[in-house]
This record gives sequence, structure tokens and C-alpha cells, in this order.
Amino acid sequence: MLIGTLLLFVGACNQSPDVAETSRLAQHEADQRIATARSVADQQSRDAQAAADVKVATADATMRTTQEAYRHEITTSLVGLDEKIAGLEARALKANGADRKARLGRLESIRTHRVDFSHEYGTLDGTSGDAWDAARARVDKAWSALQAEVEAA
Repeated sequence: MLIGTLLLFVGACNQSPDVAETSRLAQHEADQRIATARSVADQQSRDAQAAADVKVATADATMRTTQEAYRHEITTSLVGLDEKIAGLEARALKANGADRKARLGRLESIRTHRVDFSHEYGTLDGTSGDAWDAARARVDKAWSALQAEVEAA
């Protein structure tokens, strides 16, 4: 019986290196799979970030184009409105008495609205996103008030 136990023990000892090697190989294979999974996840993350960066750049370019188009539209319209104001000033200077006084009073109101508009228009510089939308709304309001004042004169 002692000899049988010894043979079992010797046999078990001979199998230990095989079990250890199998375990080492399994751990190596698991490490490789983990490394591959991390690499794939990292690449997917970089791809997602690149796609997001493209979307942001496209949105920024669209926003800048919209802003420039709006500024151009307002500037062009302002030239025409300033010509109307110049015509009103010329008629006011040609008028006499109460008519002249009334026209000059309206021109003073127009100038006040023109200054308000210029101030609001100036706030567009350097704004973006939600701030741009709010600034544009104020510019539109000031523009409408200025136009109404000129049309009423």
C-alpha cells in the first residue's frame, strides 16, 4: 500500500508541470483577449470622437455661415434705411415753422433708435450658440423699432 501511495504521489508530481503549463497558457490566452478587447474599445472610442469632432466642425461652419449671411443682410438693409433717414433729414432742413420742428423731433427719435440698433448690432461680435440667438433676437427687435420709426416719419 505504501508503494501504491508513493506511485500515486510520483504520478501526481509528474502531472503538476502539465497543469501549471495549461494554466499559464490559459492565462496568456485570457490576457491576449483582454488586450484585444481593450484595443478594439479604444479604437471605437477614437472613431466615435472623430465622428463627433466632424459633426461639431460642420455645425460650427454652418453657424458661422448663417451669422455672416445675417450680418450681410442687415448691413445691406441698413444702407437703404440710412438713405431714407438722409432724405428725411434733407426734408426737415427744407421745412419751415411747426413742420420743421415736428420733422426734427421725429429725426431725434430716429437717431435714438439708430444708436440703440447700432449698440445691439455690435453685441453680435464674439457671440455664439445660444448667446447668438439671444443677441440676434435683440437686434431684430431694435431693427423693427428703427424701421417703424423711419416709416412713421
